[in-house]
Amino acid sequence: MAEKKNEAGSGAPEVGKSEPEETAKKLISDEDYKAMYSGPAVATNRFFLTITQDGARLAFMEQYGEKVPAQFRTAVSLSFANLQHLRDLLDRQLKRITPIHLTKEETEELVKRQEAQGKTEPSDA
Repeated sequence: MAEKKNEAGSGAPEVGKSEPEETAKKLISDEDYKAMYSGPAVATNRFFLTITQDGARLAFMEQYGEKVPAQFRTAVSLSFANLQHLRDLLDRQLKRITPIHLTKEETEELVKRQEAQGKTEPSDA
């Protein structure tokens, strides 16, 4: 059996799993792990999500400076089920980000978002 390395979000349910949380927690095989890093990872800093009849189109672009036109990098089409799996995967992984990974401004923005969602107590600072 291949060694498991990381969490996947393929959206493909595992046999015998019925709970969404169980289905979303699938480990990546060595083959998938290698494939995941077999191509380039392009920089993106702009994202656009368009809801369609069949799901969603998620486009990734890159833009630096207002005078520089945005450059298209890639886009993916997702069914509604796969879009929900992606949301769940991102939600779980983003919870692992700690302030040590962020700039001061990013940390302040994260705290504001968490306070707005009722996840933390407002600070007195």
